[in-house]
Amino acid sequence: MRDRVAIVFYPEKEGPLPAMLEWQRRNPDWRQPLPDVVVCPVCGIAVRAIADLALLDPTQLRQAIARFRDDHLRAACSEHHLPTEEEWAVMGAWVG
Repeated sequence: MRDRVAIVFYPEKEGPLPAMLEWQRRNPDWRQPLPDVVVCPVCGIAVRAIADLALLDPTQLRQAIARFRDDHLRAACSEHHLPTEEEWAVMGAWVG
């Protein structure tokens, strides 16, 4: 069984794709644009999201946004990847 789509992200400048808008229109009471802008920690691209609030509680929503920002946006900027604080801490622990 496929996972249900709970949140979609899109570049703020370009706006949501038609498929994202159609997904939102199928349940507009729960699928809401989020007010917050997610910013890539590496290149600064601004990203917005539409979330299905029936599937994500506030904690899950914060986790999904953080995971997207830290994993997906950072991965997209891999040519100029900067280590996270955790990676710096791990690397520092290995240095004699």
